[in-house]
Amino acid sequence: MKLTFRIVVGKNFGSQAVTWRCWDRESVFLTQSTMECPLEELKDLQCLKGFDIPIILVFVFCSKNPKIFEVTSLLRSLSIFSTRTFHAIGFVDSEAREYLEKHLPRLLNVGTYELRDVKFPQDQVNKSIHHKPCAALRLFLPDLLPEYDSVIYVDTDIIFLAPLEELWVQFETMSPWSFIGATKELEDFEGYSHYRKPNTPFPFYGPTGINTGVLLMNLTRMRSLGPAWSSEISSIYETFKGQFTLGDQDILNIYFHRHPHNITIIPCRFNYRVDHCLLRKACIPSKNECWHLNLCESAEREGVAVIHGARGAFHDVDETPFTAAVDWMWNLEERESDKRAFVQDWARKLHAVKGSACGHVFHIFLKAFPPSWSLLNY
Repeated sequence: MKLTFRIVVGKNFGSQAVTWRCWDRESVFLTQSTMECPLEELKDLQCLKGFDIPIILVFVFCSKNPKIFEVTSLLRSLSIFSTRTFHAIGFVDSEAREYLEKHLPRLLNVGTYELRDVKFPQDQVNKSIHHKPCAALRLFLPDLLPEYDSVIYVDTDIIFLAPLEELWVQFETMSPWSFIGATKELEDFEGYSHYRKPNTPFPFYGPTGINTGVLLMNLTRMRSLGPAWSSEISSIYETFKGQFTLGDQDILNIYFHRHPHNITIIPCRFNYRVDHCLLRKACIPSKNECWHLNLCESAEREGVAVIHGARGAFHDVDETPFTAAVDWMWNLEERESDKRAFVQDWARKLHAVKGSACGHVFHIFLKAFPPSWSLLNY
């Protein structure tokens, strides 16, 4: 990994140590890390040997029984697919902390982690928005994580089918004035969207809105706004409260309707939902046959990288690729060393639900796997 190093002129400069900050030049907006380097070692950078910059992933987990299945699947998938160092930060309540402290060492056998309490910055936002703290916390990550430059935020109903670093490098696509990366709520402008319902009571981003289950967040740029960010978030809440159906996602849609230049749209393969494979049909009337179409072109080309079980898709009473995915991850005891057997197990589960909703596009749930894991026939 290629790194560049910069001396940070500050209170330590000229004393016994110099603070260095390092950026991975392959991913420009990586997490900023700071370390002390004794002056006598600066000449040959001995103190920086082996220094790795982790990807930072953030999730919020407040204890509910279904979410135990979800967060377990999320963390297992991170360990299975990631090939690069990552650091997971979980904001949790007391019950969730008890569960994760017991199971995290087993679930995350590749990256590192830390758990923090669910809390909000003091005197930064109207307390009325705190009515659902776990849902709204991501709005205030710039203040809650002052030591980090950029993070990936994910909901707990997420399963990775590709290395986390594939999502991380999407920071490179963000314009200099963007501080959030997200997917559209819907790719097809003519289809149904939560934000295209008649008489939607508030504005939203673009023609279909954005989905906020997966967010790239440049926290440094967000902090550069000063109090303007939290002030406008509070103002939006006060203006439209009682009209939201998706809580903080609706708030972010209103914000980016007003400030569209501050968001970058990333490919839908990084936030694949049932909406991508259930909303449009193709039919052959003469044969009385119909099937649903895949509306996510990037998933068709490169495969699904991130499955999002939005609207309870992981817990549907009918078996689908989404329920198969959470069942697959939940029943893994440890990281599978035989990758071919691992993929074969997933392929069998997908074939078993081939006739279900979204089952007709089962191949896109296998396509993103590393070439060395691939099957000759699936």
